[in-house]
Amino acid sequence: MGYRKEAVNGVKWNTVAKIVTEAVAVAQLAIVARFIDKADFGSMSIVHVVLGMVGMFTDLGMYAAMIHKQDTTQDQYNSLYWMNWALSVACFLIVCVAAWPVAKFYGEARLTGLIILTGTQILLLAFGKVFYTIKQKNLEFAFISQVRILLCLVGFALTVLFAVLGFGVYALILPGIVTGVINALVFSLAGRKQFRIRWHFNFAEIKDYFKIGLYDTGAQLLDYVSYKIDVLLVGRFFGMETLGLYNMGKELALKTMKIISPIINSVATPILAKLQDSAEAVKENYLRILRIVALVNFPVLAAFFVFADPVVVLFLSEKYQGAAPFLRILCFWGMFASVGNPAGNLVIAKGRTDLSFKWTIIRVCCAPLAVFIAAKCFGTPNSVAYSQVVLQLVFFFIYWRILIYPLSGITAGEYCGALSRGFSCAVLSALTALVWHLFFAVTPVFGFASPLPGNHWADLIGGCVVFSGAYFAYSWLLNREMYRFLGHVLKKG
Repeated sequence: MGYRKEAVNGVKWNTVAKIVTEAVAVAQLAIVARFIDKADFGSMSIVHVVLGMVGMFTDLGMYAAMIHKQDTTQDQYNSLYWMNWALSVACFLIVCVAAWPVAKFYGEARLTGLIILTGTQILLLAFGKVFYTIKQKNLEFAFISQVRILLCLVGFALTVLFAVLGFGVYALILPGIVTGVINALVFSLAGRKQFRIRWHFNFAEIKDYFKIGLYDTGAQLLDYVSYKIDVLLVGRFFGMETLGLYNMGKELALKTMKIISPIINSVATPILAKLQDSAEAVKENYLRILRIVALVNFPVLAAFFVFADPVVVLFLSEKYQGAAPFLRILCFWGMFASVGNPAGNLVIAKGRTDLSFKWTIIRVCCAPLAVFIAAKCFGTPNSVAYSQVVLQLVFFFIYWRILIYPLSGITAGEYCGALSRGFSCAVLSALTALVWHLFFAVTPVFGFASPLPGNHWADLIGGCVVFSGAYFAYSWLLNREMYRFLGHVLKKG
């Protein structure tokens, strides 16, 4: 099988795995939310942020460099394996040391145990990481995706079981440890058929891998901090229960982006890389990617904005109704955030990670300040959500000037124009669906009480039908060229 077919096969399997895992994640959230307290979700938000930051240092980018380098020797694989183990143990010890100060900072004593217990997954990952990367390098995406789907289903079954049995917050931790063990066993056993680990370590053999990876790790860490700073500070200023509601709203707003962006990225990066020498081709294809992002993400987020209340109540239960205002506000944040996501493909294709690093520095300086000012000056968690929207709107234009324009030559008018039709169709559809929502909403909307008996199911199902019909009608009138393009791609494919 040639590289072209392997790449196509990889995209297909990645797409299937991504859709399955995200669909299962939504179903899991909808079920366990009925058995787990809001404060538990808030506590786990902090746990995941802490482990996410520390976890970036378990390989320092050396596995990304391993995929890049095509001439890795057996000795180098061994050195990388044992280095990963050393870094993983060091990171786990850092987690253990940091757990108590973090718990003290948030005034939540139980965070100490939760962080340490969840942190054991760092050690489990070290067993199979090198074998996982070798399979990635060999384009064995079918095997990787099948394992992801298996682990996802096992984790779902265990999480639901533990939640129903009353394990509380530990229903969100123990399944991750079990699936971590399975993942380690599967990749270790499968990987040893191709490569046998032996005791050999020589740092001089792998120092070049760190030179490639350290810069990327630094950028990822800063980007992660800027992205999660609102979660960290909402928990500090407003408590775990409010954080649980806030993070629920944010995660729901991110769901579409988490499904669509990886699929687009898997195709966009190689295409842009092949076209990097043709400025006009890069420009044309990147604008097309933006139109697709607007075509898919904008309407879903606009629908979430209108129907936030029934979505939260029906999928999470009445006790999480407080997440609806956050979801409604953060839908606008999600729109602007989704637009910036494809630029990573442009950066990789052009090899200009220095511009990406500069952009990350700006984000990490501005994001904490915006959240702190919003929390201190206005004193409400809603103000933090609004600050994210305003900040992302400002970043939208800065991002274009620092990254998009230098790399593609796309003007501000072309940049906004590529999104305008998708945005217009989404807004018009939201206004149309809002009429339905006003008549079936359980609670008053903008001070208008429904003249009919409110019903969440009628509101959501009927509203989605109205929204979908309106969106296809408006987009056919205003954005017909995208349908022609997608139809052409499907026929060609």
